[in-house]
Amino acid sequence: MPDLRIIHSSLQFSDTRKQQEADVRAVYGYARKRRAIFLAGTEAGGSTLHELLVKHARAYGFGVFVHGSGEWVATNLAYAKVKAKGFVGPLIPSTAGSGLKASQGAHSARGIAWQTARYGDLDVTMGVSHFLTDRSEKVSGSNAPLIAGIGSWGRDKGQGKALVFFSADVNENDQRQDVFKGQPFTTCWDELRKWPGTHGSSKVRGSTIDVIASYDRDGRVSAKAARSVDDSELQLNTDHFLIEATYSIRT
Repeated sequence: MPDLRIIHSSLQFSDTRKQQEADVRAVYGYARKRRAIFLAGTEAGGSTLHELLVKHARAYGFGVFVHGSGEWVATNLAYAKVKAKGFVGPLIPSTAGSGLKASQGAHSARGIAWQTARYGDLDVTMGVSHFLTDRSEKVSGSNAPLIAGIGSWGRDKGQGKALVFFSADVNENDQRQDVFKGQPFTTCWDELRKWPGTHGSSKVRGSTIDVIASYDRDGRVSAKAARSVDDSELQLNTDHFLIEATYSIRT
């Protein structure tokens, strides 16, 4: 079975349209060049990023699903065929109408956007979420409902021979804690025992807050390689680096 590559890119809703379009095209182009099977990300809840992700998907060979709360996932149509898509949630309700600003912890609804694709002789599901920041947790409580939902979703989609993968901006340092709080997923960083910075700048990297993960019960899946691609290699306007992980699948 060929290796399966996954890419995650946390975009930035507050960038200008010009910046967002440049990032969307750069991310699609990079994913096509790297022959990624899945590409996923966050912060596309605003009409501009939503529009741009849909507008450019086909030109780069991807079938994309963008949810209104900002999570999005795309499948490389050159290697896999989309069978289903959907959204689980809201697992954490939006604070719209509360009168709060983003700087005060206001946030969109949180859930899981996903696509299931046929890859070779397997059904493979890719999901993506955006965890609350510390500031938003003070407004809405913890990420616990989202994390519990991710576990339930994984168990549902991972039945039988089906495989499940997941990515997220978890907004906490994966090196210091289990970001899934015991739910059956393991990040590529924990599996490979390396935790590169995934946001900041190429000169001053932040902590490991963006993750790609596999479902623990998929015993024939193992992380082969993973990396954080900083601005020295791929110039993006968003304040996060693109990350990619390659998984081997034993036949």
